[in-house]
Amino acid sequence: MDISAEKLKRIRLLHNLSQELLAKQSGLSLRTIQRLEREGGGSAESLHALCATLNINADQLQQHTSSMQAGWQRTTIISRLLVFIVLFAALFSLMGKASATSIHIYLDLMSLVIIFSFLTLSTLACFGFNGLLRAVIGLKYLASSKLYQQQATSDLAQLYTFIYKNCYCAAAIGSLIGLVSLLDTFATSANSSQLFTGLHVLTILWLYAAIIAECLLRPLIYKLKNASD
Repeated sequence: MDISAEKLKRIRLLHNLSQELLAKQSGLSLRTIQRLEREGGGSAESLHALCATLNINADQLQQHTSSMQAGWQRTTIISRLLVFIVLFAALFSLMGKASATSIHIYLDLMSLVIIFSFLTLSTLACFGFNGLLRAVIGLKYLASSKLYQQQATSDLAQLYTFIYKNCYCAAAIGSLIGLVSLLDTFATSANSSQLFTGLHVLTILWLYAAIIAECLLRPLIYKLKNASD
């Protein structure tokens, strides 16, 4: 609920309360009080408990900002980056072993352009430029050590859920458009090799959509929805 760390500490000192005493009177743990005074954030329950204990309004304790509260630790950031490097290395290794010719059969620039163009335009249409900017910047929270539950966290989770679903929408629409074109071409020329080449490209669309949705967006959505109080 965007509790201001600075305001909480100042008001606590004005009431001549130690962190231990405030924790005891509010029913919150000492670690929660220490964390709130260090990083802010917090849940609605924490805000209400503190307001009742300190006899103040919620506005006096909130920091009135839309920015998200997250914990950042160098070791966690490095470990998360290593996990993604290993994950994508494993994917490329699997692709290389699955291919009888070369990993280049999995590379198709046009498929990437179609997916990213669709995601960009649909996000702009529904959330505006600020929503698109939040979606790009919000990817950094994959590397955060911890996220704290607040309105901005829930809003970002909804935004990424929208983009997650649209990954598969982009693949479906692109595939259907390509399939119609392929069938029309095949009916005219009856060139089976051209048909299979086209089907290969359409399959790549689904592969890219699945990688973006499941390897990037799903972990981020889970992390946002399970943010700590």
